[in-house]
Amino acid sequence: MLSIIEQNIELAKKGTFRKRAVLPNAIELLDVKHIISLVGVRRCGKSTIMKELVRVALKQTSESNILYLNLENPFFNQYKNDVSNLQKIYELFLKQCDKRKKIYVFFDEIQFFTDWQVFIKYLYEKNEAKIVLTGSNSRLLSSELATLLSGRTIPLHIYPFSIEEAKSSFDDYLIDGGFPEIVLDEGEKKQLVEIYYKNILYQDVIPRFGVQNILAIENLSYYLLSNFGKEISYNTLKSLSHLDDKTAKQYISYLQDANLLYSIHNYDFSLKKLIGNKKKVYLVDNLFASLGFKNSPDYGQLFENHIFMILKRLGFDIYFYQNDGECDFLVKEGMKITRCIQVCYELTPENKNREVKGIFSALKKFNLKKGYIVTKSQKETFEVDGLNIIVLPENEFRKKFGIDSE
Repeated sequence: MLSIIEQNIELAKKGTFRKRAVLPNAIELLDVKHIISLVGVRRCGKSTIMKELVRVALKQTSESNILYLNLENPFFNQYKNDVSNLQKIYELFLKQCDKRKKIYVFFDEIQFFTDWQVFIKYLYEKNEAKIVLTGSNSRLLSSELATLLSGRTIPLHIYPFSIEEAKSSFDDYLIDGGFPEIVLDEGEKKQLVEIYYKNILYQDVIPRFGVQNILAIENLSYYLLSNFGKEISYNTLKSLSHLDDKTAKQYISYLQDANLLYSIHNYDFSLKKLIGNKKKVYLVDNLFASLGFKNSPDYGQLFENHIFMILKRLGFDIYFYQNDGECDFLVKEGMKITRCIQVCYELTPENKNREVKGIFSALKKFNLKKGYIVTKSQKETFEVDGLNIIVLPENEFRKKFGIDSE
């Protein structure tokens, strides 16, 4: 066991890592008592960020005071069904520690141990080690752990590379997305995306939630991968997967918990209506669109998903608006809608009236004076009945919303 710990630390020391926007915040949190949980879809770079944090910890304490384990290692399969084994590992590690210096515990993919929360709560209450966790299931590592520890954990949401982190061209990023292995050309794209999808479905969703109707959730997921950015039709889902509304909604929530996709609601001031309102889903990364039922890329659809993920990375509360025209995204801050954002790959004489009508109706509804239409490369500003419509190219939109300023 001590040999495995030593090997993992040696792996963390090696290599150069692509700079991630979330890293400075994660490093700052190493100095607070709270548990850090790095939560995100599989293969998005959580383990690499954890290695970076191990390297920071090595500068602050002795190597013997760092417990760093990837619990997906096959070695742990024989132990994962008894959480007391985690405690035994920790106690073995503790014997070699210098108690006068800070102790760090890093568990990668903690959810592979049954009842891991019991041990983490015990370890946290001992208050003798800084704890950092990673996991692919958002419910597992945020809400469940937060409930158990009454807010003593800080979840950091990790996504595939942004376009700035990927350093890709816009056209390449729009199609290939930002998964590190894809960006760094470490494998064949078609094969990797299929592996990612199957691992999410068969490791993070089906066993985790005890899904019995595997064919139905497969059909449902492929439908959503083809129809992201569009209003979800539960009648279509019924005919496609033979699921009732309740089960279909549950399955969508499972896919969302695994960070494959995210759902947003048609906004309403009434909470009751909001919960019951129409939904749309968006993908965590454009790469997954290649698994959908389409013969060629839909650039408008991919572009809308790209803009959604820019807003998602910034932590905004996002909705859409559908009433006398449709506005793609509303940003809610506090109790108010503060921004209306329309997305259009290219404004043309054929679509301009429709796009302007949608954002104008939202601006009037939420009493805002200006709104944005994000395009690939167009730029202009005009006024409609006293309201400012600002057309921005995608790269200026990112600057406007703080991406480039980090």
